[in-house]
Amino acid sequence: MEVNLLLIAVGVFAIFIWIFAGLKNHKRRFFAILIILFLLFAVYGFNATFAGKNLEINSVGDFGNAAQLYLAWFGNAFENIQIITANAVKLDWRGNQTT
Repeated sequence: MEVNLLLIAVGVFAIFIWIFAGLKNHKRRFFAILIILFLLFAVYGFNATFAGKNLEINSVGDFGNAAQLYLAWFGNAFENIQIITANAVKLDWRGNQTT
């Protein structure tokens, strides 16, 4: 239920951004799409981070714990991207060469 309300709120905010960014200007449209994608990534990140954890944000200390947990998740995701990229660079991309 909470996820559905959050996605509806994100959708309304995305439409708000799309309308007020201006549809005729390509730079504004591109910037609006980037903001919407960032917003969707943040919502997915919050849902993935806090899934299965009984986390309530009722005070400043709780918000600090939630922020710390989210930043740790984000840091681990970035670290995983670095590892995947490093392993992809190390691969032999020449394929079969028969001479």
